[in-house]
Amino acid sequence: MMVLQAAAKAPDLRYAAPEWLHAAPHTVVTFTDRGQPVRLVLNARNHLPDAIERTRTFEDFWNVWGDVNQRIYLDSWQDVGGVLFPASRVDQRNGLEIAHEQYLDVRFDPALASDPFPVDSAAAAKSLRSPGWDRPFPPQAQTIVPGVWLFQGAWNVSVIEQDDGLILLEAPISASYTAQALDAAAHLVPGKPIKAVISTTDSWPHVAGLREVVARGIPIYQLDLNRPLLDRLVAAPHTLLPDDLARHPRPPQWHMVDRALAIPSPHNPIMLIPIRGPSTERQYMVYWPDAKLLYASDTLVLNPDNSLYDPELMHEVAKAVARAHIAPRTIYAMHQPPMPWGRAMGMVP
Repeated sequence: MMVLQAAAKAPDLRYAAPEWLHAAPHTVVTFTDRGQPVRLVLNARNHLPDAIERTRTFEDFWNVWGDVNQRIYLDSWQDVGGVLFPASRVDQRNGLEIAHEQYLDVRFDPALASDPFPVDSAAAAKSLRSPGWDRPFPPQAQTIVPGVWLFQGAWNVSVIEQDDGLILLEAPISASYTAQALDAAAHLVPGKPIKAVISTTDSWPHVAGLREVVARGIPIYQLDLNRPLLDRLVAAPHTLLPDDLARHPRPPQWHMVDRALAIPSPHNPIMLIPIRGPSTERQYMVYWPDAKLLYASDTLVLNPDNSLYDPELMHEVAKAVARAHIAPRTIYAMHQPPMPWGRAMGMVP
C-alpha cells in the first residue's frame, strides 16, 4: 500500500500511544505525508493497517470545512495471489460515515478490453476547463426591479439597495466567490455600506462563503434551525489552507429568522418568511411587498423541458405564501431567473 511506503520513507515516523480498535490491541505510528499529518493504526497481532487517519483538505463539498479529519477503516483482508488486500473500506470525515465500499471480485492485472472505460471527450474537456470553487464572479448584473440587481450564474446572487445600505442575497460556493460578490455590490452602489447578508438555506454550496462574511464583520440573516451547523462552520479549523477568518478570527453576527421578519426601509423594504415544509424546513423566502417580488431560496428549478425539477418544493412555497397572506407577481430563486408567479404555479400538480 502507498501509505505504508510513505510511512517507511517519512523522516518523522514515530510511535504514538497504542489504542484498542474492534476489541483488539493496535499499535499506532504517526508521520507527515505531503505536509499532512497521518496516523496509521496497525493490528498488534498481524501488523496489518486497520485504520488510516489524516487531516487534509478536500476539493469536493467538504472544501468549506477546511481541515477535515478523515479516518479510513480497512477490513476483510483477503489473500489475492499472495497479496493481502482489504475487501472492505469505510470512509469517515469528521466522524461521519460517508462511504462504505465492498470489493467482491478482486483480481490484479487482468486482461482488459482496449478501452474498458470510455469517457465522452466533450465532457472530459469541459471538466478540465472548470475553475472549481474559486471561479470568477459574473461581471454583469441585471435589474429585476429598481434597487434590486441579479448577478446570474450557476448560483445566483442578488444585491438589494435600502436607504441605509446594501444587502447581499446569498453567499455561495466559496470564500473567494463571495468576496467577489461583496466587492461587486460595493462597486454597483459606491458609497453605501454592505449592512447585511441574507443566507436562505443550509445547503453546503449556499453557505460556503459565510466565513468570508464573518471575517468582514457583516451581520448574517439565517434560519434558526441552521444555527448549530453554522456555528460549526465558523469554528472549523483552516490551518492547512488559511482563509480570511482563520487569519483574522472574529465572532459571527447572527440574526436568526424564527418567524416572518421585516427588514424595513422607505426604499425596498423586505420580509423574510420561513417556508417550514417537510422538504423546505431549512429554507426561507425573501419578499418585496412593494414590487410583489418573491425570492424562493432553492425551491424553483426547471428541467430542460421546462417542467419543475421537484414539484413538492413549489407546493410548499405556495402554502407558505398563503400562510403569509402575500401576493407575489414575480418569482425567482437561486438557480432560476425571474418568471411570472402564475407560470410557476401552473406547473405545480
